[in-house]
Amino acid sequence: MTDRNRSMAKRSAVRTSTPVVQDSSAVERVIGYIISGIRDGRFAPGQRLIEGELQAMLQVSRGPVREAVRRLAAENILQLELHKGARLRQLTPEEINAIYDVREVLEGLAARLAAQNASFPDDQLQALEREFDRRFDGTTRHYLAYNEEFHRLIVRSSGNTELIRLVENLQIPTFLLLLHILVDALSIKRARAEHRPIVKAILKRDGREAERTMRAHIRSTKTFVIKVAAKRFRTG
Repeated sequence: MTDRNRSMAKRSAVRTSTPVVQDSSAVERVIGYIISGIRDGRFAPGQRLIEGELQAMLQVSRGPVREAVRRLAAENILQLELHKGARLRQLTPEEINAIYDVREVLEGLAARLAAQNASFPDDQLQALEREFDRRFDGTTRHYLAYNEEFHRLIVRSSGNTELIRLVENLQIPTFLLLLHILVDALSIKRARAEHRPIVKAILKRDGREAERTMRAHIRSTKTFVIKVAAKRFRTG
């Protein structure tokens, strides 16, 4: 082998052995855009995500978009289809049941830990409740924004970073589902009635009661969501 060939082979080996590192800030921007789109209703269950549109919207290259999609698929937020790309997962009744079963256990634990947390922001929780009562405009979107913040505040106040990560990943697909099903005045009234004993238990620092009431609330929500989702699933 000549010196020139050795040099070319060495450069080729360097190229093939060096992993491609994506711009982490660009990847996080794409992930943030997709997640916020789920939360504000821009994306619907089953909707396909077009890579080119994401690139143009966020002014990023294909690499960060594909990495963001890969990560969200790994978290079961997106579903990858061969030769078709990615779409938002459309949960079946069986998947909904499984997710809520896990949420019941994890969020029950979070409520117990939050109640036992001496630095729990009591004033923030009480302010959230008062603000909703004062400003609720009767829309599903307003209720769901409040509901998400209610659960997020409790989970994050558990102080357990791994628990926070697990719960928030599970909440995203169910939040997307709730945003696109009928959440009527009666179901909102029921959920609010279920929130009150959770708040009371946390403020009293009663971890056992906080866990019990949170688990009961998640089970009740699961029953409602599965009933509505099953009807939609049958009608297509």
